[in-house]
Amino acid sequence: MNKPQLGQLGGEDLGRRDAFHVPCILAICNEYLPPGVNVDFVDSKRVIPHSIHNLGSGHGISDPFIKGGIVAGTPFWVMIHPSLTDNLTHSFTVEGLDTDETSESDNPMFCDDDEEDECTMMGCS
Repeated sequence: MNKPQLGQLGGEDLGRRDAFHVPCILAICNEYLPPGVNVDFVDSKRVIPHSIHNLGSGHGISDPFIKGGIVAGTPFWVMIHPSLTDNLTHSFTVEGLDTDETSESDNPMFCDDDEEDECTMMGCS
C-alpha cells in the first residue's frame, strides 16, 4: 500500500490516521507574517518571507496554526520542508542552512541520552 509522506500527494488508505515528527526551528522575523507563509532563513535564528524570485519553496513555513498572524520580532516555530532534512532526530541538519561549523551543542533542541527526561518535559520529544 502506498503511504504518503508530508509534502507529497497520494495514498490509497483514505481515513488512515498517523502522527508526524516535523522538524521545526524557533525563529523571529523583522516583519509581520501571516500563518503558513513560506520563509527563508538569513541566519540560524532569523527568517524573511520567501521571495517568488527564488527557486523552490523556501526553507520552511511559518507556524500555520497561529491565529491572526505573527507580530514582527515575536518568536515562532518554522516548520522545515521535509525535503531539506536528511534525518529526523532532535538534532538535524537543514540543507542550505547548516554548515560544518554547526554542531549538536549549538542546537537548543538537541538532547543526549542523559537529558532525555528533561527534554521530554520541555516538549521537544
